[in-house]
Amino acid sequence: MKKFHKRVKESLNEARKLYELHKYKEASMLWNAAMELEAYQSVLTYDLALVTTSFGERDKALEFLSKAKTATIEPKQRQRLMQLLTYFSTGKKWKFR
Repeated sequence: MKKFHKRVKESLNEARKLYELHKYKEASMLWNAAMELEAYQSVLTYDLALVTTSFGERDKALEFLSKAKTATIEPKQRQRLMQLLTYFSTGKKWKFR
């Protein structure tokens, strides 16, 4: 099981590097392949939301963000995801009080 998680983490890191290099299609392919392994779902769906916005697919990004929010149990991360959902839905930045 440790080897499996290590392999998934390495794949995630590689996909992030590709994303940072603006190689969105390649990053998307790696993230989609990792989704099929059903590990790190909240991280993967968040990453897929980012890359789909790069393709201009806002509705699909919203779907991925919603899934990430559902899969995330840590309150601060959920709050951040809700902020991103608001931004992608309305185009308005979240204002803190």
